[in-house]
Amino acid sequence: MKLNNDEQSTYNTKFVEAVKILTPGTYFIKDFFGSDPSVPRIAKKFYEDVVVGVYSNVSLVNKRSREGYVVS
Repeated sequence: MKLNNDEQSTYNTKFVEAVKILTPGTYFIKDFFGSDPSVPRIAKKFYEDVVVGVYSNVSLVNKRSREGYVVS
């Protein structure tokens, strides 16, 4: 999925950088957005990247994004 510039900036800040420093555990999309509202397009981009293996330390808990992500 191609994000627009604003979405890509948010994605880089809330996901790409965050994944590097997260402690092992289970996380949900709301954990990445914090107090900001979740953006479905950005959440979908993260899901797609996890499924294709962009992040070696992140996997899905099950098959759906809403079930969470495991950071190892």
